[in-house]
Amino acid sequence: MAAEDCLALLVREDWQNQAACRGKDVDVFFPELSDDKGKTKEQLKEELRVKKELAKRICFNCPVREECEEYSSRSNAGQPEEYGIWGGLDEEERFRKYGFPFNQSLRRH
Repeated sequence: MAAEDCLALLVREDWQNQAACRGKDVDVFFPELSDDKGKTKEQLKEELRVKKELAKRICFNCPVREECEEYSSRSNAGQPEEYGIWGGLDEEERFRKYGFPFNQSLRRH
């Protein structure tokens, strides 16, 4: 491997060490609906929206948000990452931004 290829690899991996999410609970960035049977569908949707907003707030001021978003745009065999908040975008936002059809069945909630 050429020296510049090694450096590029190190730079690509290093952005994760600088991420605002590093060390945070991973569940924040992969929010799901709770299993609370006592809540209405609208309450559950609102709960999910709030969970996503928490993750997006962390991403908003992250020094490597752009690198994270770029990584997530192609990390799944050249297609956007199917799950979670990456670079401040959720699954649907990511698919639409990068020109891929979003399949509602991908949602885990």
